[in-house]
Amino acid sequence: MDKKKLLVIFLIVLVAMVVAGFYLLNSQNVNTNQQQSSESSELSVERTEFSGAQFPPAIPSDLPVEAGSRVLTNESFKTNDGRIQSSVTITTTASLNNALNNYVRFFETKNWLEITSLREVTTEKLGTVLQYKSDRLMIEVKNNTASNDRVVSLVLLQSSPSN
Repeated sequence: MDKKKLLVIFLIVLVAMVVAGFYLLNSQNVNTNQQQSSESSELSVERTEFSGAQFPPAIPSDLPVEAGSRVLTNESFKTNDGRIQSSVTITTTASLNNALNNYVRFFETKNWLEITSLREVTTEKLGTVLQYKSDRLMIEVKNNTASNDRVVSLVLLQSSPSN
């Protein structure tokens, strides 16, 4: 065999070894990255309860609450990826329609916009969804047959705390 053929065979073997080495190295990195991303993608939720008229930070502190109303739930949940859900449930003596409209008007003064296509009206409850930037607020008013009054539920979903 002449030297040229030997050199060509040597170069082909060398290139094949380099390609095989890169392939093995990449497959190990992919496995390591998949393990790291699955470990870091575990969802964790932190729950915070608030007392009385101290609402979660995402809920306006001047939220209208009737005298004599009871705060049934007052909490927020924060995920490790920054999403926040704040929930407030209070009683009201206003009619279903008046209660819903009062809260919609209140949030509209804070630059929230009602998504009217999502307004829900039944004999048992009224509800709607409002939006501010990428945040969503669901308002639902329903009859509380046990206490003969109405319950207003506010659930605010924030995509991130900076919104």
